[in-house]
Amino acid sequence: MKKRSVIALLLIGCMTFALAACGSKNKQEESAASAASQASSEPQTSESQTSETGENPAVGGWEICEDGPAAVPADAQEAFDKAIQGYTGMNFEPKALLATQVVSGTNYAFLCLGERVVQNPVKGWYVVVVYQDLQGEAKITSAEEIEIPEIETKENVDGPMVGGWTVPEPSNAIMLEESIYEAFQAAAEKNLGVTLTPAAQLSRQLVNGNNYLILCQGTTVTKEPVTSLYIATLYVSLDGEGELTDVELFDLTAYIDN
Repeated sequence: MKKRSVIALLLIGCMTFALAACGSKNKQEESAASAASQASSEPQTSESQTSETGENPAVGGWEICEDGPAAVPADAQEAFDKAIQGYTGMNFEPKALLATQVVSGTNYAFLCLGERVVQNPVKGWYVVVVYQDLQGEAKITSAEEIEIPEIETKENVDGPMVGGWTVPEPSNAIMLEESIYEAFQAAAEKNLGVTLTPAAQLSRQLVNGNNYLILCQGTTVTKEPVTSLYIATLYVSLDGEGELTDVELFDLTAYIDN
């Protein structure tokens, strides 16, 4: 009898321990499931969303104006007109909007014809940066002259250009003469890597024929096209035939005072 009682007690104890362990396991599983559900219902941070989507919008980079550089949009012109008020020592005439930069407000990089306020002014090309704040106030933050013999490009390895470069008159500065435009178009068709759109004739050089330095907007002929600014050297012979003798990326950042 005593042996049977002992065995019975042992069986009851084992069953009680097993039930307790099972209950504890179920509670742990329920707790884990609840925690997972709570975590999944919490909103993700912008950091996790950025890493998952791969999107991280760049604010602060300069963007080339892809609508065509030989124009000044109304909003940019308005900012320039405000900025030029009270600016002394130089006269600037905006001819093209080259690029914009989104900051706390907007930076505009203009291509301008400029001349110093002196007795015998000499006209030249300038990159003028105008900053407009969020309240609409605007000011000129930098004005750098494009020195024709030493134009800053990304591939400027041939050294400075020499001799006889002249800046055209303001009335015809931004538009190429019809004959020059036609020569440019014919020559540009042979430049298969980049589609070039002329923006401004920066300078002219008399040789056995003429050389023209032309600021262009160019878009690469690639799967993912990239739009940039270029300096193209166009040679036009005495019989009107055109040839692009050089095409280099224009280094806009060299003319922007950050």
